[in-house]
Amino acid sequence: ITKLDEEIKQEPKIIKGGSVRKRRRRFLKKLRHQLSNDLIPRAKKYERAENIFQGRNSYSKTDHDATFMCMKEDPMMNRELKPGYNLQIATHKQFVLDYGLFSNPTDTRTLVPFLTQFHALDFFEHIVADAGYGSEYNYIMILDRFKKQSVIPYTTYQKEQKRKFKNDPTKSQNWQYNAENDYYIDHLGVRFSFYRYSKRTDKYGFERDFKLYRADKHQLSVQLDELAKTPGGRQRYMQVNPTWNYYKAKVKATLSSNEGKAIYRRRKFDVEPVFGHMKRDFGIRRTHLRGQRAVENDMGLTLMALNLTKFGQSISRLETNFINNLKSGLRFLNRSKIIVRILLLENQELIVNSQPL
Repeated sequence: ITKLDEEIKQEPKIIKGGSVRKRRRRFLKKLRHQLSNDLIPRAKKYERAENIFQGRNSYSKTDHDATFMCMKEDPMMNRELKPGYNLQIATHKQFVLDYGLFSNPTDTRTLVPFLTQFHALDFFEHIVADAGYGSEYNYIMILDRFKKQSVIPYTTYQKEQKRKFKNDPTKSQNWQYNAENDYYIDHLGVRFSFYRYSKRTDKYGFERDFKLYRADKHQLSVQLDELAKTPGGRQRYMQVNPTWNYYKAKVKATLSSNEGKAIYRRRKFDVEPVFGHMKRDFGIRRTHLRGQRAVENDMGLTLMALNLTKFGQSISRLETNFINNLKSGLRFLNRSKIIVRILLLENQELIVNSQPL
């Protein structure tokens, strides 16, 4: 632009048809103004936002650690997104053993970090949670890394137990499978033979292995040859995840057994009352602080108060002569420690659940 200004000074004031250099200078000044006042500030704003995101899809302007998520309490019934945190707790007999605060709204990616920080995991043999935690990654980590038994249904477990699903011939789980020759036959009679292996990596870096099956080009009849093709004229495909099917079968066997049913049944009256007491008795339905560290401290004090309340109720239910026969406060303190240990470690199931705040 400076060079053009020098050249324009050498031009006469009036040029027939206008000055080409002036038009070019005007265009460059417009670009410079757009860059300095719009594009560059916007790029810096996006860079700052990307650093705050830390892999999330959103954040609150008033609390950068909070993420917009659906709350369980929705008075307008429009699934309004509000900034909050995902509170994870581990309970046993309604005592909170550990808690964690996460910024991601889904429970699938919070289970492994939460169990990693849990200091008393060695005391338990079973990890119990609802279907929101069921995933191939979590099953692998619980069994291989933590060496625990998983009592966690996957998301479609209840649906697959219904008669409608089991009798639906369009579901690939209900197709006829020949293990010796490794092929499937669908409800129309189309044969799908093994084609090749495939790998998929999600955005978190977890790799899944698939087996692809392709409909044979030459079926038993001309009609089946047409059914083996898509409306676009290509051969039909289907994919199977053997690892996922293995863990699904393992979960089905666990939850179908009497022991598994009894263990999973405890989740309803073990962890859910903790959130109920926190909302009803303590009035904590939303966090009133900003910043993850401050909210963690607030939740820690709240859960500590819940444990003390639960412990006081447990002591009050003991026989009255147990306290009357105590000779000193020190002896009472020692016995109370024994009571806590018995209450917490009598059974070996760890219950995990979440609550948005």
